[in-house]
Amino acid sequence: MRTAQFPKGDWGKVDKTILKEVKDTLNLPNEASNDYIYGHRKLGCCGLPIAAEDSDLYLVDTAFKLLSSRDEICAQVALASLVSTVQRRLGVAPNDQTLSNFLSGDIDGPFGTTTNKFSNTWTVARVASRRLGVQWIFENSVPTLVFQDLTLKVSNRRKILFALRDRLRTARTSNLLRKKNQGKAMEVSSLAPASSHFLTDGAFTRFADWRFVHRARLNLVPLNGARPWLKDNDQRCRRCGFRQETLSHVLNHCSRYSHAWQLRHNAIVDRLVAALGRRGEIISCNQTIGGSDLRPDIVFQKGKDIFIIDVTCPFENRKSAFSQARANKIAKYDPLLPVARDDSAHRAHPCWSTGLMGPRK
Repeated sequence: MRTAQFPKGDWGKVDKTILKEVKDTLNLPNEASNDYIYGHRKLGCCGLPIAAEDSDLYLVDTAFKLLSSRDEICAQVALASLVSTVQRRLGVAPNDQTLSNFLSGDIDGPFGTTTNKFSNTWTVARVASRRLGVQWIFENSVPTLVFQDLTLKVSNRRKILFALRDRLRTARTSNLLRKKNQGKAMEVSSLAPASSHFLTDGAFTRFADWRFVHRARLNLVPLNGARPWLKDNDQRCRRCGFRQETLSHVLNHCSRYSHAWQLRHNAIVDRLVAALGRRGEIISCNQTIGGSDLRPDIVFQKGKDIFIIDVTCPFENRKSAFSQARANKIAKYDPLLPVARDDSAHRAHPCWSTGLMGPRK
């Protein structure tokens, strides 16, 4: 990629072939957004590299590293080669502004009426920079890269690839979150890296879970109510007969799965008890406190702090749904604070919110 031995189109064919195989592995249909595959891993996406995009990134990175080399002779030779390339195209000795326009892919002025006499590191870097939208700025023959609101100087030469790739992946994730249908659950899943732990290590994930979770995150589970555009389509739930079989109904409201809700809730509580037991004292589990009818899932003490914890599993319908579920739980258990308060301990009342497709606190 650094030497441009293969054109970007060839790398695009590789991406197309790999993308189909990856979607099959994730059990995703063709209409699944590619932004989920190529988006940022830290924001809940798969983070798969794009070979065609990387080919451009490597060309820009190579040109910048040559011009900013710590070896003075290497940097001088690289700059002389760039100046010679631009001079052969324009017929005049270039200045800093001309070098900036050339590597930025400018096609106005003299660059609109001339062509490169040959292909080398600088001409392919020029094309790659134009495709990526990277701007070059030369001051006293020293280069600086500008991409969106990011400025990369010679002191950042080791971070060029990471910084550019990070911005591109973040932009793809943002585009996914803006999608009305496929971005709803992902907006919540992107809040915590723990929500996507299974993408890399597969812990606590069965094959059945793997086949379901990616479709569910993008709301692409083939349910009757998930295809409202089909005329005369029976949208009723095939289990309980509810008027619309949507993903939120199946996971949170279908009466046929009420026992599964309880098992899901108890499994989360058991995981929390096991984790908290090593860090403090479990005072009670699913018990009333001080004569109240309220039964928090866990009352936990660590030092002088006591935590009243109740697990809730709202459907990931944007961040607002999670915020509302947490606020409801806090309001519900506020009356327990005076009961638990004494002179020897401070009190807190977090609500542990876990999504149906990953945990968030």
